[in-house]
Amino acid sequence: MTETSSAERAAKPSGTTAAKRKPAAKRKPAAKRKPAAKRKPAAKRKPAAASALSSSRAHGAPRRIRTDLASRPALADPMSDALREVIGQRRLGAGGFAAALAESAPKTLKVLRDLIDRVLATDAAASLDTDLWGLNPSKADLSQAQADVDEVRNGALKRVLDDALTREQVADRLGITAQAVSKRSGGDQLVVFRYAGRSWYPRWQFSDHDAVPQLAELVPRFPSALSLTTWAMTPAADLDGLTPAQMLRRRDGHQRVLELAQASSAEAW
Repeated sequence: MTETSSAERAAKPSGTTAAKRKPAAKRKPAAKRKPAAKRKPAAKRKPAAASALSSSRAHGAPRRIRTDLASRPALADPMSDALREVIGQRRLGAGGFAAALAESAPKTLKVLRDLIDRVLATDAAASLDTDLWGLNPSKADLSQAQADVDEVRNGALKRVLDDALTREQVADRLGITAQAVSKRSGGDQLVVFRYAGRSWYPRWQFSDHDAVPQLAELVPRFPSALSLTTWAMTPAADLDGLTPAQMLRRRDGHQRVLELAQASSAEAW
């Protein structure tokens, strides 16, 4: 056998050489990701006062919100103290607050009234048109007018108290329990007012053994028991010179009293 040269052997491929590998498939480029949507910045929260203002404007309320009282400790502090004396630590609704005011000491009510008068007096929006009404009354004028009102009211209150019955006396007179008296008072079937922490029942509303008729129709027509009692005890020309209380005791007097009450202006009391 002819020897092959080393050059020929190098040129021939080896029988054991592995098959040629196929080139790798080209990878597809990855799809581009869409950029994330930009988040809208969170809406800034309105301060509480601004929210209240927006709400009030939406409901047609005046745009101006009074904040001057809070910035005047000379008025706010004593008013807060007076209100604490009225309500204490209780959480009261409108009816409970009204009852608490009615049972408060006269000194506390006077303090509250004076403070409210001072707030109104310093409110520019409450000033009167001087061309129409003239100059505002002086402090001395206001004090005198209030003193006159207090004198009239205290006089009327004294007359009522002098001729009023307690709840227990009413119960004895009507032959019912004290609890039944309170229930009838709550249903406008009796005239009652509260003073010094007690309930008082004007005597004019009682006949011999019961209350006079039509009280349930009279009570809602007047702003207070004192105003109703003053009206009921005042002679009226439309009732032939008799008082409404006297006319209610007549068989034919009930309708005339109701007509007179309907014609009377509640604002006058």
